[in-house]
Amino acid sequence: MLPFQLDRCIGVSERWGAKQRGLRQVWQENIWVTTSGMFSLTPLKCLLQTMPIDHVLYSVDYPFSPNEKGFDFLNEVEQSGLITGDDLDLFAYKNAEKLLRISATKA
Repeated sequence: MLPFQLDRCIGVSERWGAKQRGLRQVWQENIWVTTSGMFSLTPLKCLLQTMPIDHVLYSVDYPFSPNEKGFDFLNEVEQSGLITGDDLDLFAYKNAEKLLRISATKA
């Protein structure tokens, strides 16, 4: 819900007085969000409008969402053109590699 409420939260936070960094800057620099079983393009589009692509991670949320459904969603994202090229690789696995300091390997 935060991407949908972000502008409102930022507006409220501005009433708290001057800070070194505003909530929008903190959101963009210090927060990472996963899809975590939310397999719909509409919320993903909203998320991409409020957050840099390098802080958005694909996720399945197994066992609550089946891996097959997650794989279908990844294909849907690619086919929709919502995320393309190098950004699709960032979303699919490179952002997780960087954040978690791991290396994904192909099976």
